[in-house]
Amino acid sequence: MTLDEAVRSPLISYGPDSGVHAYIREAFAARKLRLDIAYATNDVALQIALVAERIGIALTSEASPVLAADPRSVVAPLEPAIRLRKVFVWRAGTRPSAPLRAFLDLWTELSD
Repeated sequence: MTLDEAVRSPLISYGPDSGVHAYIREAFAARKLRLDIAYATNDVALQIALVAERIGIALTSEASPVLAADPRSVVAPLEPAIRLRKVFVWRAGTRPSAPLRAFLDLWTELSD
C-alpha cells in the first residue's frame, strides 16, 4: 500500500507523544501528503482491534507480535517503507550480562 492510498482511509496510528509518530509524519510530509490520524493510540493491540471493527487502517510497527496474533486483519507493507532507527542502551560501567552478550552477538551476526 502506498502512502497516497493510505490517506484515502481513516488512519489509526500512534499519538504525537510516541517517537514513531514523528517518523510517520516525516514520511507523509516528504510526499507532500496531509497526515490526518483519526484515532491515535500507542497501544498496537487497540489499533488492531479498531481495524477489526472496520474503523480504519492502522499505520503501525511491523515488529509487533500482535499483528500475527489477530487473524481478522491483513498486513500490507507500506511503499515507501518507513524506517525506524532503534538503539540499544544499557547501564555504563557494568559488564553486560550473559543474556545481553548473547543477544548482542546474535544482533551482530544478523546485521552483517
